Amino acid sequence: MTRKEEEKRLLKRSGDFLETAKYQVSEGFYDLAIFSLEQALELFLKAKVLAEGIHYPRTHSVKSSFRDIVAVGSRK
Repeated sequence: MTRKEEEKRLLKRSGDFLETAKYQVSEGFYDLAIFSLEQALELFLKAKVLAEGIHYPRTHSVKSSFRDIVAVGSRK
């Protein structure tokens, strides 16, 4: 899979989790919606790191992904 294909896949999955969160909120499943939102954010950040040409870490840490995207921004 190319970097661009992986980025597109991550963004699609991020959007799917966001849509799931919207549904969960509408049904009152707030705890599950928070989980889905965290997943959406994590995948979105990984896609943005990848778009900058940096291999994203295989971690489930939003904090780590956010740190990577900030580091990329500070290099520009």
